Amino acid sequence: MRRPYTEAFSLRKDINQALVHLSKTAISIKTRGITEESMEEDKETQACLKSLRERLEAGNADSVCLSVKDYFNKRGLSNYLFEDAKKGMNCKYEIQGPMGRGLGIHKTGLHVAYAAGTGMLVFVDIVAHLILRILRTRCFTDLCEEEGESVRSAELDNFRFVLHTSFLSEEEALCMDLINSLTQLCQTFGYPKLFEHISRISNKGKKGQRWDQGYFMSTLQHLKE
Repeated sequence: MRRPYTEAFSLRKDINQALVHLSKTAISIKTRGITEESMEEDKETQACLKSLRERLEAGNADSVCLSVKDYFNKRGLSNYLFEDAKKGMNCKYEIQGPMGRGLGIHKTGLHVAYAAGTGMLVFVDIVAHLILRILRTRCFTDLCEEEGESVRSAELDNFRFVLHTSFLSEEEALCMDLINSLTQLCQTFGYPKLFEHISRISNKGKKGQRWDQGYFMSTLQHLKE
């Protein structure tokens, strides 16, 4: 049984929590006059910095983090994975990859993505990277670079990422903590064009226009204007 899964580095629990916490800390330093010196005495902030530095330095050298959604299909691979984990079974799986051509991200220019459901997992590391770039540039200058070449040198003043997402419900909306963190960082530190998020929630009155050819044409045409 074979199934492709997404390797999302920023969805590791420790990295995700560190990015969200450090984003809030950076905003507090900027807007509330909290000094960086006082953050050195904040145990949670220092723990997040330590964890993030270690993960960034190690990269994927010692492990791979796959993001898997359980579709509750008894014959599906995801169901086997979750059931084996619940039972504490020490199972072995063969992993091949990474596969595909990558996202083709450049250091500058406009990048547009449309993601529905778990398709968001493909793009979450770009969101995380931009968070890291802002944190490293404006607050925590000693954070090291991430592993990989995809968006390592994205220029904050000349890079733009427009992300369209569509989810069935707010409960199923993925990665919103990182998306909201990046949105707030851009607002706080003066990067109005760096990141734009257009959300479509089907059951909360935010349906918006159906994602058909007309929608794609209109949104792309708007970016040209």
